[in-house]
Amino acid sequence: QTSTDEPVGMGWTSPEVTSTTLDGLWAAMVDNARNPQKFMDVSDVTVADRPDFIARSMTINPMQWHAEEHIYANERTGEVIYRLVDADTKQETKDERVIAV
Repeated sequence: QTSTDEPVGMGWTSPEVTSTTLDGLWAAMVDNARNPQKFMDVSDVTVADRPDFIARSMTINPMQWHAEEHIYANERTGEVIYRLVDADTKQETKDERVIAV
């Protein structure tokens, strides 16, 4: 929900962040995309820069599940979009997560 109580897709919002700047928050979002092991229980992380996105793969340890993602970071719009990649076809699926500030 937003401050006007309008639904935000199937997601959620956080309370207002007041302990950092917008630049600091953006840097943390990019750090999370590039270094997921600092923020969650994952291993075998690989990150590669592609022309329009970051390609990331990792094993999510609690489920022993190998995840592949394409990550689109757009500082102008304040969005980081994570799109799952099908392990067999190597194509992006319809599933995505969006983190926006």
